[in-house]
Amino acid sequence: MTRITLIATFALTVALVAPSFAAEAMTDQQRKAILKVADDAKKALLAKDHDTFVGLLYPEMVKAAGGKERMIQMLKAEDAKNDAAGVVVESLDFAAADAMHTGSEFKLTFVTSTLVAKIGATRIQSRSFYVAFSPLRSERWYLLDGTRLTMPQFRQVFRGFPADLQLPTIEKKTL
Repeated sequence: MTRITLIATFALTVALVAPSFAAEAMTDQQRKAILKVADDAKKALLAKDHDTFVGLLYPEMVKAAGGKERMIQMLKAEDAKNDAAGVVVESLDFAAADAMHTGSEFKLTFVTSTLVAKIGATRIQSRSFYVAFSPLRSERWYLLDGTRLTMPQFRQVFRGFPADLQLPTIEKKTL
């Protein structure tokens, strides 16, 4: 439903290596930084500020998608599709999980997203997730939409996760 869903498709072509993840408590500083990126992405998406939104993406994802201009074209096409379907986003909220996973090259956590939208006279709520990740030697965070992400796809992107790790569930309902 949101434009961020395109990111999951592009991320599968990115060769991110993150072996030996271990869970630990997230710091307040990490939580604030992750939620700021989520809020910045939300503002850019709702304002249809594609240039700003693409600037928030992991550079390798943008490159894998064909570059900045191609990414902007795809976002505009998705906007047009949503407009034609009568989709109106009423709210988009984020909540970061408590656990942080750290590997040899990246740290990551899951962020729950709750989207409420109208399609014509029907109101829907979609609860999904994003993977918030950052290179270890960086304080910059990026979001990867998990709406269409399967566990095998996740493992292709973030290798080395424990076998018992499960992706958060996705729930959709009519309000």
